[in-house]
Amino acid sequence: MSAAGSVDNGDACLSTAASMPPLKRIFDCEKLIRGVITNGPYWECKHCNNIYAGINATKALCHVLKIKGTQNVAACKEEIPLIYLQRYEDLYSWQHRGKEAKAEAIVARSNKNAARQDKIMASSKPLARIHSVPPLLHYLRHQEV
Repeated sequence: MSAAGSVDNGDACLSTAASMPPLKRIFDCEKLIRGVITNGPYWECKHCNNIYAGINATKALCHVLKIKGTQNVAACKEEIPLIYLQRYEDLYSWQHRGKEAKAEAIVARSNKNAARQDKIMASSKPLARIHSVPPLLHYLRHQEV
């Protein structure tokens, strides 16, 4: 309750969102439905009641988060209730945090491999001097004299 005696809906929504299980996949949410009709697979946003061809989880997530300019999908026109929005944002953060960790691991592995290669090159013997004239030709030239 706020100081004026009214219920603070923002806090109530957050506590409700906390009690809902986190999303592992966008289609685990009951507001995003996927299915198949005669034209093929589709997904539907129950927030705005729009239907989209194909089943693309990334597009669905960008749709409900209203991320414009990505994935060639329209942003949801309806206001997403906070209890759902928080779950979508958490899923998006979780997915991208994993990608960042993978990218960091790839860079670290690349740096480690480069260091190993540098160490190998530093410890290896220099290549023997290569003669411009093959040894057999050199021998034959000296035999003719």
